[in-house]
Amino acid sequence: MEGLCAGERVNDMLGVVEGTNDVMPCICVEQCDAQKRTLVEQVSKVADLSKKQVRRTKLIGKQVVWENVPRTQAQAKCDWLTLTARGTPRRISFVQAKRV
Repeated sequence: MEGLCAGERVNDMLGVVEGTNDVMPCICVEQCDAQKRTLVEQVSKVADLSKKQVRRTKLIGKQVVWENVPRTQAQAKCDWLTLTARGTPRRISFVQAKRV
């Protein structure tokens, strides 16, 4: 998935993106609670993948590709970000947003 451009479709939403730069100081999908479906359905494909507990557990500590949607809290200048998921299987925060 090297050479990722803004607007480019990404099939593997859980893939690690290499060669990222320009760390952005924003937090996206703060405390996304998949059990209560808080922010899940309208936020991003990454949030959709975290609906099942096994996928939420595997997501923690991994970098994920996230499509920037205008309705979210992300204040990004590009369409695609890489985020690192942290938290517990029931509550996940995505941090360390970067430009790609």
